[in-house]
Amino acid sequence: MRRFVFILVLACALALNLSSIVAASTVRALLFYSPRCSHCHVVITEHLPPVQQRFGDQLQILMMNVDQPQGARFIVRQLPHMPSPKRGAAFQP
Repeated sequence: MRRFVFILVLACALALNLSSIVAASTVRALLFYSPRCSHCHVVITEHLPPVQQRFGDQLQILMMNVDQPQGARFIVRQLPHMPSPKRGAAFQP
């Protein structure tokens, strides 16, 4: 579960960094979430609205429910391509 939340936060952070680099472009982010995840609920209800308000149309977030079969299949296919720090190592962007 912690790894999932880390990936979720990392995806949002990458979207924010990319938007500052390419200000005129639209950044698209994929947010994997579960309706049963309390951390996901906090991110969706408290953290995303201000980010979306700040960046407006420059940031598009596609939300993928991993409790649905298509969401679960998609995240399983994408996990090998997502960055992950070694256990106990500090994250280096």
